[in-house]
Amino acid sequence: MPSIAIGLPECGFLEDLPDVTFTGITAAAYATVKLDDVTLLSNIRLTPDKQNRIVIYARQMIRSLVSLTKPAAFETLLPMLQVQLRVGSTTFSTSGAVIPGGTSRTEAIDELWYAKNFLTWQPQIIETTRQQPQWLAYTPTSIYSQNQITSRLYTRNGRIFDKTLRTDTGSTALYFRQIQTDFSHLWGAECENQELAPIAYDVYGNDSKTQTLYTQRYILRPERYNDVCFGFENTLGGFDTLMLEGKQTFQPEGDITTFKTENTEKELANDFTSIWEANTGRLETERMANQFQDFLKSTNRHVLRRGTWYRIIVTEYKVKHYPGESNAYTFKYHLAERDEHGLRRGQHRQKFLSGRSLSHDPNSVV
Repeated sequence: MPSIAIGLPECGFLEDLPDVTFTGITAAAYATVKLDDVTLLSNIRLTPDKQNRIVIYARQMIRSLVSLTKPAAFETLLPMLQVQLRVGSTTFSTSGAVIPGGTSRTEAIDELWYAKNFLTWQPQIIETTRQQPQWLAYTPTSIYSQNQITSRLYTRNGRIFDKTLRTDTGSTALYFRQIQTDFSHLWGAECENQELAPIAYDVYGNDSKTQTLYTQRYILRPERYNDVCFGFENTLGGFDTLMLEGKQTFQPEGDITTFKTENTEKELANDFTSIWEANTGRLETERMANQFQDFLKSTNRHVLRRGTWYRIIVTEYKVKHYPGESNAYTFKYHLAERDEHGLRRGQHRQKFLSGRSLSHDPNSVV
């Protein structure tokens, strides 16, 4: 008797999705796979194996299609994956919402896990500057009738301030929601207007019974002259930022195409590419090192320059990690969209407006 032996979870991380398995199949069947309104397979004829099974590897089909996050606050419905198998006149179907990334957990991720966790691997306590962009992503669930996201500010003189960022009511719709959590956005105006001296702030969730579900703490630190901010899609689908304090060097590369005659040579094309080598600086904890490793695993990475995010391509990296010790990684990158002349114009304009050299500014193009 045909049946679905392994189906899709109601909501799951892409890399954790099982291979959809139909059993009891004794003759050819026809498979259809859809991601939202996009049809990936349509009535493809498949034959069962010796165990009378048909296995559909839907995860591999959508691996390059599912990416939700970006350096912004937003919300969107999670994409829905649907797998159907038509056996004779009967169609068997399984479907579920998909979140980019994965947890590498062997046990299933249940609704309570989504209710209690932000979609990030960053340490629960991190340092940040007043201007460093920050976001936290999560998936609201219907497990609680109400979920409130709150921020709490701690000041040098011991005063504490709270504010509600948003309230989510229980819903059967499955959303990906990303909120802005940097200091300047949450507390900058209050601290300036009330002349407060902030030292740290939290962002956390409460359920309808005021039980704290998750807490992210940000410790404020002074800005450094060589700070460079990078952002990336982490392996849970959210968008994290990192502030590199290590050395960054400019190492342009390129090939020149020339045309030679008997007596002269002329340049026809110059494939000049701006390439930077960046160093993470000292990574003092395993959690900090893990987050930078998450950055190196990503395929959606950005660098922040003069208030604008630019997508980057990491072409090379060097990682030699010693557990329990201070570590540092290096990597090379260039901008995904090449516009060397446009970058030069931006640099020259800023030099003209500021009246000073940008040679020591790690965010400038040198």
